[in-house]
Amino acid sequence: MTSLSNSIKNNEYNLSRYITLAVEGEIDQVTQLVDSYISDGKTVKDVLLKMFMPSLVNIGDLWKKGLLNIAEEHLAVTVTLSQIERLTQSLVPNGEIIGTAAICTPVGEKHFIGPKVVSELMRLSGWNVHFLGTEMPTEDLIQFLGEKEIDLLVLSITLEENLPGVLEIVKAVKAMDKSVVTMLGGSGVESIDENLLNDVDIISSDVSSAIIEASRLVSSTTLNGNLEDYLSFIGEKVKRTRILKGWNQQKLADESGLDRTYISSVENGKQNLTLGVLLRIGNAFGIDIQTLINRE
Repeated sequence: MTSLSNSIKNNEYNLSRYITLAVEGEIDQVTQLVDSYISDGKTVKDVLLKMFMPSLVNIGDLWKKGLLNIAEEHLAVTVTLSQIERLTQSLVPNGEIIGTAAICTPVGEKHFIGPKVVSELMRLSGWNVHFLGTEMPTEDLIQFLGEKEIDLLVLSITLEENLPGVLEIVKAVKAMDKSVVTMLGGSGVESIDENLLNDVDIISSDVSSAIIEASRLVSSTTLNGNLEDYLSFIGEKVKRTRILKGWNQQKLADESGLDRTYISSVENGKQNLTLGVLLRIGNAFGIDIQTLINRE
């Protein structure tokens, strides 16, 4: 295993030892190693982000280099998945629900551990999460989004060749009558020309950035006051921004693709707001969501 250890990008979590044990299927020793970090004060989120995710990236790289065969790669991934489930199954998110997210991969993308970790991290961060698994057909996904109240759709790819499936899904989402924010993540994003992703609302090549970006978008919706106060604040800000631009409500409705009566309800603080609606209004004004929802 010397060549294996030398090829691993290590960090403070001794990834070399973790991966070696996982590849060998030493589950008890893996558990002891993971628990030692928890005992030392590391949080589950720390372990997920800084131990499991880098380990999975390393395992994939080792397989690509021919240093692991398929059986060894599958075993290491299975061991890691069991550790993720062991650490997260009994944890309960703190605080209010930030929003509801659906997470999956497009047809052709079989890698599921990355999006699974994202789903657990988002759940622990206060999101209600529907993890839909891999290779989700576009038609079925759109039906699901139409039937559920989903704020954010997270798609993941590790291979650039699966980008067409992502673009098909994003196009179908944009054509829906309801607004759903789209996010694309995964190691496959790094090599893609960003000009091909203009219709994707949020792009992130790693798990940590994905969680930060999603949380950033809604950080101001975890209110210091109550929902009524927040909706009133957003309504006043939308109205003030509209008036400063010299627009009437119909103009804002046309620019955002929303109904005028809906805009009126928003401005009067009478309408619950999803991330998708905030994104549409922000885009209409030419400002990002954070600017729209931040208290001045």
